[in-house]
Amino acid sequence: MVKDVEQRLATWTHLNISHQEDMQILRYGLGQKYGAHYDSLVEDSPRVATVLLYLANTTEEGGETAFPAVSMSISLGCSTTA
Repeated sequence: MVKDVEQRLATWTHLNISHQEDMQILRYGLGQKYGAHYDSLVEDSPRVATVLLYLANTTEEGGETAFPAVSMSISLGCSTTA
């Protein structure tokens, strides 16, 4: 399944799989969250794109990814600006 997702991302982004970072797969329990952080690569090399793939529905509360620097949050396939 991971290889299939990587191939689809390569096709979609026009970037070879060898240029992709390893996929991170997270599963949150009730009340868990991934706190605010800045993405950083080794030696500050540029990141061309970040792709978020939600594998399950969330409850009506939470379940979003926020980008405060650009006043945007993304929740299950739709984006809203603050």
